[in-house]
Amino acid sequence: MDKSDIYININGELSKADERTWLATHRGFHYGDGLFESMHAFATQVQLFDFHYKRLIAGMRVLKINHDDKLKKNNLALEIERLLKRNRLFTGARVRLTIFRNADGLYTPKGHQAAYIIEASPLPYKFYKLNERGLTIGIFPEMRKAVNYLSPFKTCNALLSVMAGIYAADNHWDDCLIINENNFIVEGYHSNVFLYRDETLFTPGVESGCVMGVMRETIIHLAHQVGIKTVEVEGFQEEDLLAAEEIFLTNAVEGLRWVLAFKNRRYFHKISALLNDQLNTSLFSQHL
Repeated sequence: MDKSDIYININGELSKADERTWLATHRGFHYGDGLFESMHAFATQVQLFDFHYKRLIAGMRVLKINHDDKLKKNNLALEIERLLKRNRLFTGARVRLTIFRNADGLYTPKGHQAAYIIEASPLPYKFYKLNERGLTIGIFPEMRKAVNYLSPFKTCNALLSVMAGIYAADNHWDDCLIINENNFIVEGYHSNVFLYRDETLFTPGVESGCVMGVMRETIIHLAHQVGIKTVEVEGFQEEDLLAAEEIFLTNAVEGLRWVLAFKNRRYFHKISALLNDQLNTSLFSQHL
């Protein structure tokens, strides 16, 4: 798709993506004063939208950004659908919804009204496709994630994830894991993390500071459906990774991604394949 043909949705108005110079003036750009949701769409509908919307509203409440009529769930769903149709994205798309405080002021805002931007781009697959080649991962040692009331949300200040992504690339890894201020491994730089061992699935609880992932919650639910015991923990240590039979990462756009290697350890992907099949069946059964 030519970039000149791509549209974005700004507060309900469709605009060419290359005409968005006004974005440099808003608080989301100046101060990271906002939050976002990255979502998977197919056939103009966002998968798991209720979960995304619930997290979005909870995050707005924490940031003290007002919730008005244009941010009602049905309206946002219609605006996403309108953008997907305008960009002719019907067979798998990434949708990003960004909410930012639309007010004057420097660090202290003069108001708390909200504005939004919706962006959409094509994905290579219609449904959630498990990666054919397992990931190689490591640990990001240079920064720690704070554990506070902002931790569960995807705010517009994502420098920790950016630096972790750079560290992974510099080390020729596919992903790397983030450590919280209590020295527990709690998530990937754009995903939640699961370990499987002794017929049990383990994942850090939200109180660990990990993102309150939409796909994380979905996988826990699906695991229960297929009879897999799931335990939420305060986080992992390196020895937990080395003792695992399987490791996989989850996010709402890519679904599950299984890990092949951490250090000298190699892993299977039987459970991640099972859960990926269950995920696609639960969301796309009418299209499979």
